[in-house]
Amino acid sequence: MLGLNYMAWLGLLVWVGVPFLALLTGVLLWRRSRAPLWKGLAIISSVAILSAPVLVSNGVKAHYDQQVREMCATDGGVRVYETEKACSTTWPITSSSMARPPR
Repeated sequence: MLGLNYMAWLGLLVWVGVPFLALLTGVLLWRRSRAPLWKGLAIISSVAILSAPVLVSNGVKAHYDQQVREMCATDGGVRVYETEKACSTTWPITSSSMARPPR
């Protein structure tokens, strides 16, 4: 399984598999077609296959944006009661300390 999670596999499918499928479809249809109309349809089918992941990702993003809006409306949103200034002695900003809280 190469140690990849499902999102990594999905990314490989979208960024490698879909363009390969679009190229393969376009080339095969282009070679089999004799008329200019069919050659144009080969190009259009390749572009349609390439645009499918963009359309799906925009739909998924819109769905989750709507869910966040609904949850914020029911919960009342986020309230900040007080702000604190972080000093460099309690939280030194280095690349290794960005992922964990101070001790």
